[in-house]
Amino acid sequence: MISRRGLFAVIGACAASSTGCTLEQAGVMRRAQDLERKTDLAIVGPFGTASTFDGSAGLGRLTLPACCASRPRVSPNGEWVAWIAKSADRYPPGPEEPTAFAMRAPGNIRDIRLPDNGGMDVAISSSPLKLAVRSAYGHRLGIYNANTGALESEISAATVRIGFDRLSISGDGARLAIGDREQFRVVDVRSSKVVFEGRGGYPALSPDGLSVAFCDAHERLIVRTLANGKESSPMSGRLVYAVSGWSPDGSFVLASMKSLPFMRRKLVIVDAFQGGFAEAWPLGYETLGEPFYFIKRQLLSGKA
Repeated sequence: MISRRGLFAVIGACAASSTGCTLEQAGVMRRAQDLERKTDLAIVGPFGTASTFDGSAGLGRLTLPACCASRPRVSPNGEWVAWIAKSADRYPPGPEEPTAFAMRAPGNIRDIRLPDNGGMDVAISSSPLKLAVRSAYGHRLGIYNANTGALESEISAATVRIGFDRLSISGDGARLAIGDREQFRVVDVRSSKVVFEGRGGYPALSPDGLSVAFCDAHERLIVRTLANGKESSPMSGRLVYAVSGWSPDGSFVLASMKSLPFMRRKLVIVDAFQGGFAEAWPLGYETLGEPFYFIKRQLLSGKA
């Protein structure tokens, strides 16, 4: 439920200067599109359709075989996508049956066998290549070597009394964010210690693992620097439903914004540290809370 104060904040966000808001959005989109051109990125949605940053042109689809027990996840550098095999979400797979897959280009697919773990959700780091896999059984959460399938660490103790709607890993696999719509934790993988615990939902770690973006109890997008606890709200006066992936360089983060009239949802590209945002796509209700990612175009195939 939106408070009266929150509603007035949305209404008045651009009332003072609609031109100023338009110019700010244009500036954010211009900076984002510079990154798009230089790094060959696209934005991919939960159903595999990819587009340019401004949504003006379809760029193909993310097509995955044996997909999926849960939504596929894209690595922080946008170069890998991982997913749990459809057969592995309820029963432990056999020794020759893959639990998960990782793909770097269409047709270049790596089978990952984790015979001790029926998977339910996954996150994939950039380098070194690691998988965080949530077990289909209880709150077990393990970090696996994506090349060998070997279990490197188990951090289940840090998951007690917390939901599992979102799993996010840093580029080097050293930190993990877990949580639901009300509460989340950032965990150091090596020590299994909780680095930060906060109220809010949809946590998304920055690629370097030094910051976390989330939607707070007042439906604001918050970016928190973990070392010093400094927080900022780069979408001042706007309401956010969910937070998604970061750009590989850690400059931008994707979020689902509520906008008037009728509280329509829009995917926005947010400048995480300079502040401001630009509208990318309108969102349907079927995508509410689902993650969007920045992804390398080399992972796409076919037409949108």
